[in-house]
Amino acid sequence: MFKDIEILDDLGLIKCTLAKRDPLRFFTRAWIAGAYLGTTAILSYTLAALSQNNPAVAKSLFAGTFGTGLAAIVFLDGELFTSNCIGIATICFLFIKSGAVNTSLTPYLTSSLTSKLSFHTGELFIKGILCNFIVCIGAYCGIKIKDETSKLLLMILFVMAFVLPGFEHCIANAGTFTLGLTLLGNQIS
Repeated sequence: MFKDIEILDDLGLIKCTLAKRDPLRFFTRAWIAGAYLGTTAILSYTLAALSQNNPAVAKSLFAGTFGTGLAAIVFLDGELFTSNCIGIATICFLFIKSGAVNTSLTPYLTSSLTSKLSFHTGELFIKGILCNFIVCIGAYCGIKIKDETSKLLLMILFVMAFVLPGFEHCIANAGTFTLGLTLLGNQIS
């Protein structure tokens, strides 16, 4: 257990050093991580919207594919940092502006945003804590597990573990609300 703490400590020092010595590179890696999540949002929301006649299938497809974002960040050396909101917002904005699936996405996104805006503050706070805990386990899999197939599978499953019950992830929500604001404007309240 202490060896794991040392590994995490060393990784933290590497990230801190990179941010101090080369902030542009650090920011670029964070933006790219957001772009990976934005691409994942395109896949997840499109599959869910196309399956919205069966809510269980739609939610399962959404949850099952959203984990590819964490996998892409880990395998492709992106930066897990909240500034990646910029990347996800940019990609989600461009996706809506492309007009690719706006017709099928509108009702699904409307329902999703209406639900997200109805939480009580305490519920939202607890959902955020639980999500962060589970995401940290998924990210830790990316550090600890050496077998690439096992690493991929576990990361995707841990992300499903926070998406299916509806826990809240601030970065994912940056993409969701960018999709909503770009597609729906202020129609959601």
